[in-house]
Amino acid sequence: MDIRIEASRRRPRSLHIAAREQVARPPAEVFAFLTERVPEVYGALAPGHEQFAVEGGGPVRPHAHIDCHERAGNQEVRHRYVVEAYEPARHLYYASRPTEARIHLKRRTIESRSDTHVYYDLREHFGTTELTLTIVIQLPHRLQMLLALASGSQALWQAHARDELAVLRRMIEESRTH
Repeated sequence: MDIRIEASRRRPRSLHIAAREQVARPPAEVFAFLTERVPEVYGALAPGHEQFAVEGGGPVRPHAHIDCHERAGNQEVRHRYVVEAYEPARHLYYASRPTEARIHLKRRTIESRSDTHVYYDLREHFGTTELTLTIVIQLPHRLQMLLALASGSQALWQAHARDELAVLRRMIEESRTH
């Protein structure tokens, strides 16, 4: 499925990743799950999810700091997110500046940095929620962008995001309502 990424979210030298699911729950319940339950179920959302810890504990909240570690394929990343937009039942945005990455090759490990922007957009649709996840990984140099595309990084993280969102949808639909 081709998902159009808003122009305001496009950044130069960036991988743009998007996934969408229709969730059989209203937006308020989906948003509550994203902010209250994701910290506790993060490890079950996708293989390679290691940590999603809100500083000070508790739910995701405005201006919260989140320490997040994940792996996909030969890559591991550590995000230090800050919640920058929090609009209940509509929108959640957090950014990591920088994200630290390690790419494990046969004979060496490459260390890299990027800025990672994560957007969750929720739209009500006849009592259900259209949930869109957009991830923008902004790389510091054009060469890194070209290497990321040539090495399959975009496809790797696109598949990871799509699978993660599908599991998230199932978890939300199977959870008890508030």
